[in-house]
Amino acid sequence: MSYKRAVITVTHSLSSTSMEFNEFVLFRARHFPEELHFLVSYAPIVENQLRCCDPELLKNIRILDCQRSPFVMRQRLKTVIHDIQLLNIPSVFHFGHLRPALLTHLFCSISRQRPPSLFTIHSSFKNYRLPSKILSLANFFLSDHVNYVGQAACDSYPHWLRHVRNSSVHVITNGVDLDRVDIICNLYGRGNQAKLACGGKATQEFKLINVGRLVGAKNQKWLIKLMTELPDEITLTIVGSGNLEKDLIKLSCDLQIDHRVKLTGSLEREDVYREILNSDLFVSSSIREGLPIAVLEAMALVRPTILSDIPPHKEIGQYGESVGILALDKALWRERIDNFRKNQAKLRQIGQENRKIVESHFSLASMHNQYTKLYRLMWSKFKSAGRNYTQR
Repeated sequence: MSYKRAVITVTHSLSSTSMEFNEFVLFRARHFPEELHFLVSYAPIVENQLRCCDPELLKNIRILDCQRSPFVMRQRLKTVIHDIQLLNIPSVFHFGHLRPALLTHLFCSISRQRPPSLFTIHSSFKNYRLPSKILSLANFFLSDHVNYVGQAACDSYPHWLRHVRNSSVHVITNGVDLDRVDIICNLYGRGNQAKLACGGKATQEFKLINVGRLVGAKNQKWLIKLMTELPDEITLTIVGSGNLEKDLIKLSCDLQIDHRVKLTGSLEREDVYREILNSDLFVSSSIREGLPIAVLEAMALVRPTILSDIPPHKEIGQYGESVGILALDKALWRERIDNFRKNQAKLRQIGQENRKIVESHFSLASMHNQYTKLYRLMWSKFKSAGRNYTQR
């Protein structure tokens, strides 16, 4: 195939469930076949992590494993840039992780080969530790363009930074691949909205679900403690992996509710959707977030939500009260959950309203329309520089 342009996505790690892979590279490989994608992973890639990918899509994607070595990473980047130069097509770097981004800037500065770069900021600046703040600021100034995945992330950075960069700072919110969500729903026989809204056959059990890394910022310990104050027929499923997994298992055992709390570990994206579809209510007690994809996916799956009162959740909640923002007060959560459990009609109504919010404001197609405009602006430098932007 004759490619017209290229995107080099540099990430810390890669898996079949990672956002960089699913919401960016795979989506663009499917919808923009004229693009060639290089996916550079600093951490090693487990061989079976991409087993569920469509081989046709992978034809447009070249994956490079840096084996967690700066020296290997430098060689991989040289190979990528060399290949792009042979093709004589414009390219852009797209970063989403602090350390790999800074390493790329360093290596490309040394070799004087630097396609235009975009640094995407997912988290709140206020929640970074000092080393991460320094890395973030370095990438902020070294990158040609900066994008925040939501207004909450943008507002968390010092205002003077935005004035310094001015037109090179953007806000493009995260989005959900609604086509993929609906395909999975159909595969599970839950594709039409009536079935989705009903949540399957009625049972006495009422299922809560949380999806996220098992780390302190996601605050799943609070949810497990909340379970001790909820009726026995209410269960909690936590989907994800992380360094707190053993602590969460021990906590549920110590509280003698391990029969009501299930930790699934990491799952393929389709299996995550199935777990959400088999649940009644999505809950998130996070104390820190970017603009959370898991929340948006649950809403796209016609699920009602209860979310902690933090800026990224409120950014979603500005589009409708159905999103359900609550302070981390167990009495408030207990009352809201109990109301949902006793009112199936309300459960269905809220789920339908959540779906409409995602369709109107957080679709992946809309997100990529904005990214494509930004990419085109950056690709245009290839022409203005006489088809060579490696000398900067």
